[in-house]
Amino acid sequence: MNESLPMEPALAQRVSLARNKDVTMKTRIAITALLSLMTNSVLFGIGAITVLSIPFLSERASYLLPLVIVASFLAGPVIAWFIAPHLRARYSRMRSRRLEVLH
Repeated sequence: MNESLPMEPALAQRVSLARNKDVTMKTRIAITALLSLMTNSVLFGIGAITVLSIPFLSERASYLLPLVIVASFLAGPVIAWFIAPHLRARYSRMRSRRLEVLH
């Protein structure tokens, strides 16, 4: 029942690219989800150390630490989204090929 109908080569290529893009996006979202936990904790650590180590800011820590939590929670996934493509194997393969061409 689920027979493949013959397609024109151009249409088949577009369908293949669409499926590949869907898989690529799912992979990027999965990497971003895992990476956002780490970036969130690093951003929170930087903010918390900054607030607690500066005397002027540590006096206002009860207001600033929740602000640091919210800021790191919002900025973590955004930063992870831009880092995620660099963690894929395909990126490193393409980059090594470009470097081979240059040398």
